[in-house]
Amino acid sequence: MRLHDIFFSRGGLASLIALAAGSGAVLILSMPWAGRVADFFRFPWRPTPLGFLIAMGFFAAVHAVNRGGTVELLPRLQRRQLLSLPLQVVFAQLLVVPYVVTCIVLTAGTHVSTLWLAWAYTAVVDFALSAAAFHVGLHSVRRGAGVFFPLFAVAGAVFGIPLAVGLVFAPLRPVALLCPPYAIFSMITMGLHGAELWFAFLVPGGLGTLLFLWGVRQTARSIHAQLS
Repeated sequence: MRLHDIFFSRGGLASLIALAAGSGAVLILSMPWAGRVADFFRFPWRPTPLGFLIAMGFFAAVHAVNRGGTVELLPRLQRRQLLSLPLQVVFAQLLVVPYVVTCIVLTAGTHVSTLWLAWAYTAVVDFALSAAAFHVGLHSVRRGAGVFFPLFAVAGAVFGIPLAVGLVFAPLRPVALLCPPYAIFSMITMGLHGAELWFAFLVPGGLGTLLFLWGVRQTARSIHAQLS
């Protein structure tokens, strides 16, 4: 499997274009009106463009689900695909760095750290989503079933269930931070600190790591069984 195939085959190029074009379009629409370039620096964004950050998270999640869910048939290719997922997530996040830098330039200085925090959080969530999508795709391939609806259900559960539980049941309100758009909204509007910030990062990061290691073990077993 060539490096080009890992990044761009089976919908990879389309999802990267969607990430770059979709996030860029929302960023442009979020910019404050200015008659001259100097006006951007004279009247910075107040507050930070929340719509752009949520759009970036959404399109990055679509890319992560696409790369994790398009599982190959051969165990050796599955293993290579799984091991490439962290690299693909990093590549996608680097693609939107110019947009984040643009936001930093046009935003009040007090929001700079929050913008990078939202960017890093998106990478953590996308790693977890790609690992989860890999297992869904692997299960579908082994059963000879379609992968679209299971992936859609998993993505819907990740985005919808934590938000519903956290907003309906007051004692469980921190659970809503496991919904990526709500977590980004909270970072920008209210600020997350201490336990809440650790919770928002560590839960998806921990689950993603466990799913990734589980996938490595599964593919190793499949390769061993094929060689036996």
